[in-house]
Amino acid sequence: TYNVPKEVAIIMNNYELSGKLEFKRFMFPSINHFHNPFLMKGMDKAIKRIFKAIDARKKVFILGDSDADGISAASLLYEGIKFFGGEVKAFVPNRKKEGRGLREVHIDQAISYRCDLLITCDCGMNSFESIEYANEKSLDVIVTDHHLLNDKISNAHTILNPNQTSCEYPFKDLSGSGVALKLLQGMIKYKNLKMETSQFGINLAIFGTLSDMVPLVDENRLIVKLGLKSLANSSSKGIKKLLKKANIKQPISTLEISHYVLPKLNSTARLGNSNRVFELLTTKNENKLNSIYFELNHNNEKRLHIQKKIFREADHYIKSNVDLVKEKIIICFSIDWEYGLLGIIASKLRNQYKRPVILISFMDFDIGRGSFRSVAGFDSIKILNKLNSYLISYGGHKMASGFKIKKSNFNNFKDALFKYADLKLNNQSFEKSLSIDLKIKFSEINSTFIRFLKKLEPYGLKNKQ
Repeated sequence: TYNVPKEVAIIMNNYELSGKLEFKRFMFPSINHFHNPFLMKGMDKAIKRIFKAIDARKKVFILGDSDADGISAASLLYEGIKFFGGEVKAFVPNRKKEGRGLREVHIDQAISYRCDLLITCDCGMNSFESIEYANEKSLDVIVTDHHLLNDKISNAHTILNPNQTSCEYPFKDLSGSGVALKLLQGMIKYKNLKMETSQFGINLAIFGTLSDMVPLVDENRLIVKLGLKSLANSSSKGIKKLLKKANIKQPISTLEISHYVLPKLNSTARLGNSNRVFELLTTKNENKLNSIYFELNHNNEKRLHIQKKIFREADHYIKSNVDLVKEKIIICFSIDWEYGLLGIIASKLRNQYKRPVILISFMDFDIGRGSFRSVAGFDSIKILNKLNSYLISYGGHKMASGFKIKKSNFNNFKDALFKYADLKLNNQSFEKSLSIDLKIKFSEINSTFIRFLKKLEPYGLKNKQ
């Protein structure tokens, strides 16, 4: 059909791109390839509730999670609701001081702004008590999230999550900002506008999609591919400032965004005031932008220094503890580690030791906050589900999750974890291996082949370079 060389055909087959539709969607992505947002459970109900608030001139309160994904999602919906003429307030909690997720204080905050609708971004699935409190106060809550669910479901007005039970949405691996983008696209479709209208949302969703390390296939690939194309022409002054300061010009690569932009967003989200990142992405004030960028840059340098220190300490502890190296899972703790950075460091240690890693900070003395980074075939959420009797709370994805634990439960949790890992993980998981697509001759590495490889970009999880 495509008259391609044999080696290209082999790679296409490995990528499962041998069907015409799959090939076209992957190689020539278009904004029209997005799935119908109304296939997502709760979409129609959520959109009608939002437009009811807009039409009645009622304020909408948006609460974002305090990472790049949650902040991108909150910025996206903030701009989206304003686009449709709505009055909107947005807030991103300080991770260090206030923790993560929806709390009663945020309900009170929304009510103090005279809002009658609250929308969560990248959080809210496990906020059962807070949602009940909101219901008592006659504040409707729409949850937009992508985290994997426990058996329990909250009594929110509407939940938008492709992973919830009986949701037939065809793509389950969206990030939090991806789910927020689907809500924006649903609003656009509801008002019979062209899907191109959602481009400003795509330009914000790209940060959450790349930051959250979701598989770069299907709609995630669309978000990144289309976002990279138009990012330089974004209507966001903050995005333009980030690109200019990093000296990033067209054509923009995922590598440049991941290396020079995302660390600045995430550093402030982890160590500083997350609202400053939200302000950067949404403000039109040039003077304000300069001071925020200076703050983000300072926080990034501070983050690098602390991160190196924690990594050295954890690595030294692992290497000097012979018994721990023998275990199939690595678990370390400290009383003075900055929790916000543990996920990054756990990922580095997992890659180094080729096994799951858990790092816990007992900065709050009696209560520890842990970051879990796993390996393929060892579902971190499933494990935390099995060991939930030792935990205060937990949440996340298969490969990355977090939890809270009482110090008094730590030893029992650790022993149970080692036993479970011993049963479920085999030693082959830790061996270094090469993944080879095909044997190729030097003469076959020509301009046609290189052009084809370029078309496979952007690279990421499930679409490796």
